[in-house]
Amino acid sequence: MTELPAVWGAAVLVLLVTVAGTAGYVRLARAWQLVDRPNSRSSHQLPTPTGGGVAIVAGVAVGAWVLAGHDQASGLLLGSGLRAWAAAAVVLLLLWIDDVVRPLGVAEKSLLLLTATGLWLGLGPHLEQLDVPGLGRVELGAWGGPLTAFWLLAVSNAFNFIDGIDGITCTGTLSAAALIALSLAHLGLPWHEVVLVGAAAAGFLVYNRPPARIFMGDVGSTFLGFTLAGVGVLAARQGLPIALVALYLGYHAFDTSYTLARRAVRGENVTLAHRKHLYQRLCRLGWPPGCVDLLVLAVNLLLGAGGYLVAIVGTPWGWPLVAVGLLVLAAEVIWVEQRDPDFV
Repeated sequence: MTELPAVWGAAVLVLLVTVAGTAGYVRLARAWQLVDRPNSRSSHQLPTPTGGGVAIVAGVAVGAWVLAGHDQASGLLLGSGLRAWAAAAVVLLLLWIDDVVRPLGVAEKSLLLLTATGLWLGLGPHLEQLDVPGLGRVELGAWGGPLTAFWLLAVSNAFNFIDGIDGITCTGTLSAAALIALSLAHLGLPWHEVVLVGAAAAGFLVYNRPPARIFMGDVGSTFLGFTLAGVGVLAARQGLPIALVALYLGYHAFDTSYTLARRAVRGENVTLAHRKHLYQRLCRLGWPPGCVDLLVLAVNLLLGAGGYLVAIVGTPWGWPLVAVGLLVLAAEVIWVEQRDPDFV
């Protein structure tokens, strides 16, 4: 088992690499005008460097390389998992083109994400079973591949969609990574690479907290979503319920699902870019990005802590926390829809 000093040393290294890489990227982006200029869907008012997610990718890659070289006997990202993640990460780096070179169409972005997912399916492990309430553990058989693909695509897109204000993706990543790592550690399972993902998000947050000095862009948000989804697959194969991982991504999952359903019911084209997510509408109604980030953190911690207590610790006292988290989400929907019912 990798010794704790090596794990935390790698995490510190990831943090430093991400901070330094982001700082360097900010200077280059300003010099080369690699900026996101405000438009009708923007939440910022000044041209801001974008595409900084490459620093996040670099930080996680360095940390994973250090841990893999330290102890080949532990960790989630080993063997086929490491190959699948690395191959997918290389493909997702091409999303930097969309951030700073030219806008990619829906078909082009989808092709890149589908390619990354296909590489994971071809090189890495799939979901093999699900824990279904009332049915127990269900073997997936031939459905394992399609459900793994759906999971990777859904989480990646959710993180990409919920990345429209300063700090929100880093906040969601930090809370999810902490909860996943805590659960894995409690179960005696490898948790090291999850800490690295959280460290990279923390490093980028230094420059991305409101008011952001840089945006991670699609290359960063999609990479973080895909990586957390991949970790969820690897952890599920070792005993951590994938449904619990989904609960740890609670705000992203809810906002994405609610917004897609709302637009579909209204007869809108759900593939078109928009600014109709609940978090965006909160900002439109006057909420500062920092307050929205705190809401995301609160929801994820309420749902996550409740799920952890119920599923991992084995105590029913987690259910009240889950209920409070759901009530907060319901209150957000009611508050937004009452004040902004006809927003299109």
